[in-house]
Amino acid sequence: SISLYKSKTSPEIWLAVGALALVVIFVNGLLYRLLKKRPDSVNPLTIRQSFIVFLVISFLVLCVEFYTLLTFSDTTDRIVLAVLMLLLILCDFLAYLQVKNYFKQ
Repeated sequence: SISLYKSKTSPEIWLAVGALALVVIFVNGLLYRLLKKRPDSVNPLTIRQSFIVFLVISFLVLCVEFYTLLTFSDTTDRIVLAVLMLLLILCDFLAYLQVKNYFKQ
């Protein structure tokens, strides 16, 4: 939203994006409170399912970052985005190794 505001986009768009971000934050807060009230023994997802969700979200983030990398014109922004993509891939690989070790036991 701040990036859209700085790029002189129409106020309706950046206000809508900002409102959507606030709604997402509010919903995450509500879900966090609901999950805190549940006992720890109740887990809706297995470790394998959680890892698959993590990988899918990481893949979607990488797709958005790759698209942004192609559309940015500033070299510094491209370098920073490339480093962030590499860090995300490294974190995914390390998470994979942890899950692999867990299932070997």
